[in-house]
Amino acid sequence: MSKQLSIEARSLVLNNTGKAFSHNFLVLREAGTTGQNGVIATLHGMAMKRKSGEIMPIGYPWRDTLRGVHNVYTKEFANELPADLKAIDVKGEKKYNDTGRTLSYKGVGSGSDIGTYIMNGQQYETLYTGNANELKQRWFKAVHASQELSKLNRNYPLFGAGTNSNSAFATYSEIMGLKVVNFPGIGEPGLKKRVFSRDQIDKLKFKPQADKTTTRSETKTEPEQDNNSASSLKPSLKNPYLPKQAWKALGFEVKGEGIRISGKGSDGAKKEYTAYSPGSVTATDSAKTADPYKAGREYLLENGKKQQRLEQSKSPEPEVGI
Repeated sequence: MSKQLSIEARSLVLNNTGKAFSHNFLVLREAGTTGQNGVIATLHGMAMKRKSGEIMPIGYPWRDTLRGVHNVYTKEFANELPADLKAIDVKGEKKYNDTGRTLSYKGVGSGSDIGTYIMNGQQYETLYTGNANELKQRWFKAVHASQELSKLNRNYPLFGAGTNSNSAFATYSEIMGLKVVNFPGIGEPGLKKRVFSRDQIDKLKFKPQADKTTTRSETKTEPEQDNNSASSLKPSLKNPYLPKQAWKALGFEVKGEGIRISGKGSDGAKKEYTAYSPGSVTATDSAKTADPYKAGREYLLENGKKQQRLEQSKSPEPEVGI
């Protein structure tokens, strides 16, 4: 398996809703791969029949429940799963049990009936690329959360109008310490809801450790680009890094750790300061927009700090906070 992995968010357009709504899900893949290539696992919330475990395109509360669904596509990764995250039968003969765990592995290629839900033309964003060990630990946290969700045996809301599969997607993303993607141009019911309380999310959440071999990947929509180079940390209008006081003025609270940035002051003199990425902040009630990327870009443009005037220091500290 590649030493570098990526976690990706994807939007599956639901044809049975007139293509008006999206089922959002997460993908663990080998870094630098696209489409069906390099897919290791997918993680979902799904409407599932209580009696049979059959996944349903539309859920009904009197019949279906909201379950966590973890599909794994490589035998190697199936064998790496912690014992408490493995399905009862890794051969794929049993896909469901009373806690909603799905099969760990059923081969790749012919004979496999596990769809990846990845299709041509889908919207997607690569959320994080880095050291395989760290990425797997993030992923395992989300898989554990999917099992805790299944144990709740929650009724699936009628026509998805309530806490649904997109609520599970958003909760998993937060538990991994990653951005909750809001895909443009498509309805995403349930995205603002969470399947657990804030206290529960904090308890389940991945706690990052400083790792010199892992750097944060810029959130983007073209994963085939190289995200493993030092330039992936370089601030830009697409991935704005701002001082703590600037984020505070915009209505955001800094949660993570920053990196040292060298730039130019208003007098043209070179200076260094600690800056924080949009992935390291959370919106407060005073924020004009909950999207830190948009707020950061507008701030840089308004203050005349163009992309080319921001330079990464010679030996920056790897960002720990997401």
